[in-house]
Amino acid sequence: MKKRVLLALTMAMATAAMFISPAVADVVGLPALVASATSNNTQRPTGSGNSVQTPKPAPVVQEASVKKADGTTISSTVPMNTSTLGGVPVALTTPQGAVLESAGIQQGETLVPTLSLGVGPEATKALTDATLATGAKMALPFDITMYVQGRNAEDNRVRELSAPVTFVVQTPAYDADGKAIDKKAVDFAILRGHEGVVTLLPDLDDDPNTVTFATDRFSAYAIIYGEKGSFNLTAKDSVPKTGDQLPVAVPVTVTVCLSAMAVTLVALNKKKRA
Repeated sequence: MKKRVLLALTMAMATAAMFISPAVADVVGLPALVASATSNNTQRPTGSGNSVQTPKPAPVVQEASVKKADGTTISSTVPMNTSTLGGVPVALTTPQGAVLESAGIQQGETLVPTLSLGVGPEATKALTDATLATGAKMALPFDITMYVQGRNAEDNRVRELSAPVTFVVQTPAYDADGKAIDKKAVDFAILRGHEGVVTLLPDLDDDPNTVTFATDRFSAYAIIYGEKGSFNLTAKDSVPKTGDQLPVAVPVTVTVCLSAMAVTLVALNKKKRA
């Protein structure tokens, strides 16, 4: 009888932990920070459903290519509108055909990736809070919007792609507070704020002059920086490959569940021996 009660209690603990931990994270205000290597997404892009008329920006081919530390340059495969990015060099390096396919671009339509400096107040707060949570500092907040020319105004933005694309951005010499950044002494990463979820994206290259990141969702972004080793937890072998959320409360859930399972297995083993 005691063994049955023990088994029931341990299974109840494991079940309760699955529901309690997310609630605890919400109550205490833990950041829903996501660690992602590639932030893969399988959803097809959909329209915004917003009937507000939005301007259709003309493509602006950036003249200044992204320059690497060794002096070589990286050019964008897709013409982009960077007229309001404050002169920050950026390149979209995924082959153009793959970009258009992942965005669902049809005949007669033109994809115009538009990058601008700064983000809205709500996104700024979310990115700032996430930056503080990682112990890093914000270097550059910016926005990426995928406009589609030739599509009706209610559906002329692509917020998600069917596959990630890769951007390379020149690392700034100064951070958001005007402080000089010693690029060789720090590590960079990207924060993405999309539909209430802030995601930490790793820098996919080792060049101090550039930040390379893969993404499939378009909203607010920020380049952040910290001491060497600050973002080691975002290495490809230590993060979810599907871009699933990884709230702070999850490790607690996993620990409780594993402990409960271990106790259950021991009890069952003793029962079999008996």
